[in-house]
Amino acid sequence: MEEPDSACCPRGQPLSEQQWKELIDAGHVLKPLLWRRWRGFRSSIEDAVTEAITNVAAKVMKGAMAYPKTFDALRDALSQEATTFLKREKRHCLRETPSELPSDNNSAPPSHTPERRLIIALDMQAAISKLSPKLRQAVDMVYLHDQSLIQAAKEIGCTANTLKQRLLRARNNLKTLLADYAPRGGGTKERWW
Repeated sequence: MEEPDSACCPRGQPLSEQQWKELIDAGHVLKPLLWRRWRGFRSSIEDAVTEAITNVAAKVMKGAMAYPKTFDALRDALSQEATTFLKREKRHCLRETPSELPSDNNSAPPSHTPERRLIIALDMQAAISKLSPKLRQAVDMVYLHDQSLIQAAKEIGCTANTLKQRLLRARNNLKTLLADYAPRGGGTKERWW
């Protein structure tokens, strides 16, 4: 792959035709990577890449970020934006009530009633509040605010590996605190988290 032009546009200026081409090329390279990582959301990958290109271009034109100097840095910037979009899509899908459920609350399974969802949300909030401040901060930044590990680690002031360890400890603590929601029986090793 060719390297992006090192003489990038001045901050706050429109992108050149060459820079737009590089953005689009990086988007084409990114699609197969997202395709493998986001199997359940393959229909949203085109939208994610388009939004990523638009967001990176807008940030460069507004002066919020410098145009990446290498093709890899450009692809990484697009990957970060596309991942944020796909995480938002995933959260949105998880919040929606499945269409096959009847609209009548009396016939809906107990786990899908608004009261049950509220109880689960409150239990989750209570469990997160019981975590140590460092673990709570890691969960908040990565899982609730969709920051990348690298972004969150820089903001916290630790390494990405330290942040990964904190997230692992937080997940394990939450599994213990929320054991009532774990699947029962069958002995399957299915992930519920």
